[in-house]
Amino acid sequence: MIANDSYLWNRSGIIGFNQGLFQAELGGVSQPLPQASISAPTSSAQFLKNYSWPSVLLGILFSIVLPVLLYHFRALDNNSLCRWEWVFRDGPPLLLYGVTVVTAGAALFLSRLAWPGRKPLFLGVIAFLVGISLWGEPELIMDASRYFSQAKYLEVHGIKAFWQGWGGEISAWTDLPLIPFLYGLVFAGLGEARIFIQILTTCFFVGAVLLTYLYGKDLRDEETGFLAGLLLLCHPYLLLQIPLMMVDLPTLFFLILTLYTFSRALRDGGHRSIALAACAIFLLFWAKYSAWLLLTVLPVIVLARSPADYKKAGWAAAKTLALVLLFSLPLLIGLWEVVWAQLKLLVEYQRPGLSRWSESFFSTFFFQIHPLVSLAALSGLGIGLYKKDKRLIGPAYLLFLLLIILEVKRIRYLVPIFPLLAVAAACGLRRLPGQRLRKFLVLSALGGSLTLVFGGFLPFTGELSTTNIQQSGRFLNSLAAEEIAVYTAPQSARNPNLLINIPLLDLFTNKRIYSLNGLVDAEPPALEMKSSFRFTWEQQLPDFYRPPEGALNKAAPLVVIYSRTPRLPAAIRERVSRYRQVRAFEQSSDLFGYKTLVKVYFDE
Repeated sequence: MIANDSYLWNRSGIIGFNQGLFQAELGGVSQPLPQASISAPTSSAQFLKNYSWPSVLLGILFSIVLPVLLYHFRALDNNSLCRWEWVFRDGPPLLLYGVTVVTAGAALFLSRLAWPGRKPLFLGVIAFLVGISLWGEPELIMDASRYFSQAKYLEVHGIKAFWQGWGGEISAWTDLPLIPFLYGLVFAGLGEARIFIQILTTCFFVGAVLLTYLYGKDLRDEETGFLAGLLLLCHPYLLLQIPLMMVDLPTLFFLILTLYTFSRALRDGGHRSIALAACAIFLLFWAKYSAWLLLTVLPVIVLARSPADYKKAGWAAAKTLALVLLFSLPLLIGLWEVVWAQLKLLVEYQRPGLSRWSESFFSTFFFQIHPLVSLAALSGLGIGLYKKDKRLIGPAYLLFLLLIILEVKRIRYLVPIFPLLAVAAACGLRRLPGQRLRKFLVLSALGGSLTLVFGGFLPFTGELSTTNIQQSGRFLNSLAAEEIAVYTAPQSARNPNLLINIPLLDLFTNKRIYSLNGLVDAEPPALEMKSSFRFTWEQQLPDFYRPPEGALNKAAPLVVIYSRTPRLPAAIRERVSRYRQVRAFEQSSDLFGYKTLVKVYFDE
């Protein structure tokens, strides 16, 4: 925390810091200023003399020119969530550009100051504040419907039933059980409220930032770790994932936890380090199937040790993997039939589908990640490998595996390696001459990324039709009724099944919800096996959404979810005619054919 009277003022403006979060930088060495010490005023000319002209031009390029270039070439961004062409469809974001220029100026000023003394605390506070500032974001990805249903099943039926029903009564699609299990424990222990899930996911993000700092510090030095932690905050797409009930951010956390603890286990060889590494690997293994590919980095890390350490590292790795097998085999044997069917589905459906759901690398690494991170990472890995720096082999292997060998062109599947990208970028920036230039570039990138997220991406998500589920759920909380009937309009098999919105609506309301679809709908359309929305048709609603006896004649409020003007069955039309009030939630950006529009019929 900054102490009281931490700023000293005179006619020239801010002239010093007093025992606070930052320390003055004198002659390139960080030294604390004495109490009430005042530095001499520094003119703009004198200030700029601290930078060479190449440094000034580089700073101007990344902080001032680059946002204009990206906006001009925004048509190259083909991201499926927050495409720049969609976000800025109303014209040039002059206000945001002005804010970016101001943040660049602030970064230039702050680059005079030393890094914070308590770097982990600083990173943790910044990451947590960014996370909680995004909690108002709606659920953007329909997959959250599965994770909520799975978590609620544990809350309703208990832990034993959760494991017995996984892949049977619980529609598991291609999910592994760990993350829904953790979400279910949160519901069971704290209550079924989205805020508790968001606290957990924010903690995952804060933990990932801190582990990125520690991993970078172990690889090189403390400044590298600190730069890496800050650069992880320069991934606008990643920041949008913080409040969502998904599995990508937890998987990111477990991957960087695995890399950090496994590296320490190889170095220390102690029982505690080995046990921690085994636990981390176990958690990553059960987080997501794509993480199994990421675990192939472990033997690479062992081989990257110096020949003198091979024996010690080999024994530590063997003990760690033996513990992982001890933990995992009983669970894997018990779920083998489900796992095998899911692996077949991944190979036969998911893998070919990647070509249909692709996003360009240019879109990912320049529009959804700050370009400074991408270019600095490329530089850091290139120079490091040229100089045969074994410390970078682990990050280089995973980036090479996903980007070059597998050519994964879907940003959601690249999220877990973002901390490694940040570490590689930090290593690249450390090769720049002059600490002030590094500070300026990183702080201006951070300011630009946060400006894009809070001034562009977040307002855009509020214009999407997914916000109708969020708003209608909150409105239902204001009604006196305890039970809510829901009907979702029929859809073509080429479109998502609107039935998946019932769990999402449940996420945003504290009422008991049940579905009327099974009582009035005809047979669903024939399943399109290659459809991107196939899981929405194969997912079965859990038993707690079944309607009670006589549900069609109950007086409970009725929610109708539709994508276009629906053709309601006669029984639903008759019921709608009995209500005296209706509230419509029809926010839409009109960018997508699939929409989630909501009407609530009620009597109050």
